[in-house]
Amino acid sequence: MCKDCETREGCKACSEKGCLECETENGFYLYKGDATKGEVDHCRKCKDALLHCVTCSNAMTCTKCKSDFFKLHGDGECRCDGGDKTIIDPKTNLCTCEPGYYLTSDGCVKCGEAIKNCMACSPSYTPTQISLADSLLQPNGKYLQCS
Repeated sequence: MCKDCETREGCKACSEKGCLECETENGFYLYKGDATKGEVDHCRKCKDALLHCVTCSNAMTCTKCKSDFFKLHGDGECRCDGGDKTIIDPKTNLCTCEPGYYLTSDGCVKCGEAIKNCMACSPSYTPTQISLADSLLQPNGKYLQCS
């Protein structure tokens, strides 16, 4: 191991030419730098290259999705798999929920399932423990609250 290997994010082993091995178990993959541009091999985060991915073998192939709401497909992509309350746009692979359900980073939830003894919910900008998500299942700045 070269002396500055520990300063390279996600790098397990390196040489003067760059990183040789990445911390794949921590969500990094090895990116081969373009030597003609003076780039060295380095580690990149899987989540920055692939939507909803925790670990990957490269920038195109996910090996583990971030939650059970996503299913790992044969092409190495994580796609919505939220059950019968999820509506998935087949062209964009974006997720939405059936009416009466709210989209969170863990999938579609009904008001009473998310907030005990609550019959009616509404989105709010006031922080609560239940963060709502956009169609890519990223936090959207809104929260679920009991009305």
